[in-house]
Amino acid sequence: MKKTVGYVYAVDGVSFDVPQGQTVGLVGESGCGKTTVGRCILRLINPTDGRIFFENEDISEWKGEKLRQLRREMQIVFQDPYASLNPRWTIKDIVGEPLLIHGPAKRQALYQIVLESLMRVGLSEDHMNRFPHEFSGGQRQRICIAKALTLRPKFMVLDEPTSSLDVSVQAQVLNILKDLQAELGLTYLFISHNLSVIRHMSDTIGVMYLGEIVEIGSRSDLFREQLHPYTEALFAAIPIPDPEVTRERKILTGEVPNPTNPPKGCRFHPRCEHAKDKCREVRPTLVDVGSGRRVACHI
Repeated sequence: MKKTVGYVYAVDGVSFDVPQGQTVGLVGESGCGKTTVGRCILRLINPTDGRIFFENEDISEWKGEKLRQLRREMQIVFQDPYASLNPRWTIKDIVGEPLLIHGPAKRQALYQIVLESLMRVGLSEDHMNRFPHEFSGGQRQRICIAKALTLRPKFMVLDEPTSSLDVSVQAQVLNILKDLQAELGLTYLFISHNLSVIRHMSDTIGVMYLGEIVEIGSRSDLFREQLHPYTEALFAAIPIPDPEVTRERKILTGEVPNPTNPPKGCRFHPRCEHAKDKCREVRPTLVDVGSGRRVACHI
C-alpha cells in the first residue's frame, strides 16, 4: 500500500509579469524550479495553489475545450530537440500536427503553413519529407521552433532551447528567435542557466533559488549591480573572455538544501556569508527597491 511521506514544493511564492512583446529570463541552478514555472504557466502542470493570468484572464481553473483553445495562444520549445520530435514521422507531419489537432486545415493550406514556418527558421521545402535523425542538433531545434510557430501563438516558453548546441549554432538559433519576436510580436519566457544567453535575450531577468525568486529586475540593473548575495555569486561565475582580466571569485560553500526539507527563514542562509540571526528565522519577501526591481533579502 502506497503512502505519502512528504511533499516537495518545487515552486513556492513565485510571482512576476511578462509584458507583451518582451522577454523575461529565468536563471538559476539546475533544479531550482525554472522549468516547473514555465510548465505551470502553460498548464502542462496544474499548480496546487496560486493564480495564472493571461491577457487579464485567470486561466488557473480552465478545463476542457476552453483550455484546448488556450493552447493555440501559448506554446513551448523544449530543451532536448530530439526527444521532443517523433522519430517515425517526417518533418512535414511533425510541424503540421498542431494544425490537425487544433482545427481543420485543407491539405494544400496545411502544406503552405508548414512550409512557411520552416522557411521562417531557415529551413526549406527539401527538408519536409526527411526524418529527425537526418538533421543536426541545431536543425532539430529549428524544427521545434517551427512547430511552435504553426498556430501563430502570442506567448512562448523557451526552456533552455540552446543548451545542447554548439556556441556558433546557439548564436544562429538565438538570432532567429529575436528576429521572430520582432517580426511577429511574440512574448517570451526564456529559461536558462547561461547568463550570457540570458543577457542577450532578456529585457527583464528573474533569479531563482530553491523554488523562489530572490531577485528580479531589468537586464541593465542586474548586470550593473547585484543586490542579493546569491545573484552576486551567480554573476561572479560568468567567465571573462580576456586572460589579462582578473576579478574576485565568490565561491559558495555548502550544498543546495534538500527541497523536501528547506531551511527555515531565508532558504539561502546556510550558504550566505552575510547571514544574520533574522535570516535564519524569518523568510524574506520580495521588496521593491525602486525602478521595478525587487529583492528578497533582509540585508
